[in-house]
Amino acid sequence: MSYTENRFKAKGVTLTDSVLDSTLARSNFVRITTTSAQNTITVKDNNKNILGSILLYTAGDTIIIDKNVTDRISTSGTAVCSSTNWVPADQTVKNYCDNSEKIESWTQNSTTTGINATETTLAANINATQNYIPVASTTNFSTSVVAEIDGNEVVSFSDISSNVFPYSQDLDNAYWGKARSTVTADQAVAPDGTTTADLVTQVTSTQAGAIYKNSYSPLTNGAVYTYSAHAKYVTGSDIKFLRLQDYSMTGGGVMNQTYFNIETGAIGTSDSDHTAVSTDVGNGWFRFTITVTSGNTGGNFAFYRVNEDGGGIATQNDTYLMWGLQLEIASVATPYLPTTSAALAGLTNVTRGVNGTTAASASSGDTVGTGKYIAPDGTATADLVIPNATAGYRSVRADWTGMLHNDHCIGSFYAKASGNINTVFPNFAGAAAGNRWKFTLTGAGTVAQDYIASQGAGTYWGQIDKIGTDGWYRCQIGGVTSTGNTNTRYLDIMPGGTDGTINGAANGTSGILVWGTQIEIVSNATDRAGMYVKTETVVPGVGIFEGEEVSITGI
Repeated sequence: MSYTENRFKAKGVTLTDSVLDSTLARSNFVRITTTSAQNTITVKDNNKNILGSILLYTAGDTIIIDKNVTDRISTSGTAVCSSTNWVPADQTVKNYCDNSEKIESWTQNSTTTGINATETTLAANINATQNYIPVASTTNFSTSVVAEIDGNEVVSFSDISSNVFPYSQDLDNAYWGKARSTVTADQAVAPDGTTTADLVTQVTSTQAGAIYKNSYSPLTNGAVYTYSAHAKYVTGSDIKFLRLQDYSMTGGGVMNQTYFNIETGAIGTSDSDHTAVSTDVGNGWFRFTITVTSGNTGGNFAFYRVNEDGGGIATQNDTYLMWGLQLEIASVATPYLPTTSAALAGLTNVTRGVNGTTAASASSGDTVGTGKYIAPDGTATADLVIPNATAGYRSVRADWTGMLHNDHCIGSFYAKASGNINTVFPNFAGAAAGNRWKFTLTGAGTVAQDYIASQGAGTYWGQIDKIGTDGWYRCQIGGVTSTGNTNTRYLDIMPGGTDGTINGAANGTSGILVWGTQIEIVSNATDRAGMYVKTETVVPGVGIFEGEEVSITGI
């Protein structure tokens, strides 16, 4: 039986009646959620014969079609299928695992989740085209994972920057001191393509003038700082050098100076305490950078203009272009991050709208989450579980209730190796009598029994299925609940060590990506895990039906 993509499109479903979930539609699932009461979804075959219907009683009721397992439709809320063939009584699936995509909320046993599930907010409004994302905090952000803005747009980024200079491209602002200088704002196209570069003019005399910030504090004694500016030569001007100068940075009363040629980008006379870098950023613009180790808790920063290398004279009324000043605690310059009235930190060199999402504007205060990886359904909802470096048993644990002894139970989850750890050991405890298996997440995937307790009865099993081509596997274990275990049980997901054993040492950065955990009660020992159902809290259940090729039409 073959199926085509348009089988899963919602036809005639208006936004006033229901919503096609585009996040799921990008992946393996199509979900339609009603936004009004008494909405009917009719299921038809390819010849448009009505096979039956699903009545969505109340707003928020949902149906899901699994595009991989094409004979399954799920319903939630008060939705009811009109054909009993679609919901056999012995094939009802229920996910007993709370927060199935929020592993960070589970109990942790000697396990760190590292960069997992960090959340902050936007520090300023953003538009849909800018390639930097200012955030309130970059703590635990990593360029190895994506970030998600306001639960909608997913972005990737290659750098994380900070800029403690406010008004970094508003040199006419009173924050910046001006010695023998006038600044005319927004006179030329800057390196980022905006008309925000300022024209700086030498006035009053020929003694070199400067844009400066005096008595900047606090500086951290012994910290390494990098400061930078963008400059461009104006044709015909005698001003051909920019002198980057700091005073008292390396000690009280000590002045350090380095000269840069703004016409050619060449580094001129350089101070021994400075590490100087010149970068051609295109269209005649250069970024000049100084790295220096602080020997004080405060200092002055100045950007002088002169005619010659090592000189102190600038021709009166001559000009040059300046833009994009930055100061950061870093041993090298990170990509420039523009600021307005306050210092900023943020994600830079950002690629907008990745993983099928759309770049969009967002407002200061909107949520930015990271530490999430791309899950099998295409969303940024997978968690990285990193075992502590110290050897020993380490796990994340999902507690659950509602099972009786001698129930057939299945625990399943999706897993992917990250770094140099490629084994995971799921374990039912307080349920299937201590049922633990070793899954190896390479190649076609392998599974082997690791431990089975002597108590209990029934068949215990493990199964691994490779999902797609990007390294994901669905791991599942099954067994029978132990006699007397009728209260809280738990499913442990235990990442292995770098040697592949359950309690081997790790490096504290590698781990296992985990997503889509599910715990089920099934009727028979031969049953396997049903279609994955996301939970925030325990869901009331989903129906499975035997179907034909269908389209979905709202009435």
